[in-house]
Amino acid sequence: MKVEIPDLEKKLRKMAREGISLANTKKSFEKVAENLLREWKARAKNPKQRHATWFGREYAESLHIDKLKLSDLEVSIGPKTGKEGVANIIEEGRPQFDMRPSLLQSPKARMGKEGSYTIVSFQHGMEEVRRVGVEEDFKSMKTMTKTGKSAGLNAQGKVVSRAIYDYSSEGFGKRISSAQLETRVGEKSILGKIRRFLGMKPAKIKRDSEAERIRGMVKTREDVGLTFRIVKLDSEGWQFPKIEPENIQEEILDKLKNEYTQVMQQGFMRDIREAISK
Repeated sequence: MKVEIPDLEKKLRKMAREGISLANTKKSFEKVAENLLREWKARAKNPKQRHATWFGREYAESLHIDKLKLSDLEVSIGPKTGKEGVANIIEEGRPQFDMRPSLLQSPKARMGKEGSYTIVSFQHGMEEVRRVGVEEDFKSMKTMTKTGKSAGLNAQGKVVSRAIYDYSSEGFGKRISSAQLETRVGEKSILGKIRRFLGMKPAKIKRDSEAERIRGMVKTREDVGLTFRIVKLDSEGWQFPKIEPENIQEEILDKLKNEYTQVMQQGFMRDIREAISK
């Protein structure tokens, strides 16, 4: 049931002119704003589309209370300056786009014999490693650590600083190889077991499979690995999927409007009772 306070704005101004305390109404108003912000952040942090997760988290972290004006019952919540773009992507959506041009314009891009290219890293956790079946291989790997920096020219001809990495003396391998993946995947599948029984080599890893995504993975921590992929202008793929509008602001306001009206009414009625009792 929707609970409303008729002409609340006029009543608040009249009470303020008459010197009646609005302390409880103010507390309720602040509570409404804080709850609204919390709910909004939680929803933005978990968009319905998995590929929009990074944008959703950036959106959520940027949300803040910009203005609270009790006299006009105005609460302004929104993204911090400079983060309006990610907010719009989640709220209004964005069509599929080609990531290659922007990646190759990055200061990290390099110039090779065939033109500019860049190296993109992807992080992988133990859950993914276990699903593919290379947990023991991963545990025995050497750990890649940052040991220093070097200077070099990027694709735009500017001098940039690049990290230097080295591997610990422990472990027996630097990365997850294609052969390891083919063997482990073959051990888990029925077809792989048949091939092994017949004395055949393991099948090649399928493109776009989960195993292919961790091919060449290095170990950066005991439970974290990285893979690296080279991107050139003619590289296949690298199309970021379309993001559908999520309309989070409208969704949260519709969901909580009645609850917040009740909270405001409770604070307002407490102020009236206290004024009468004096």
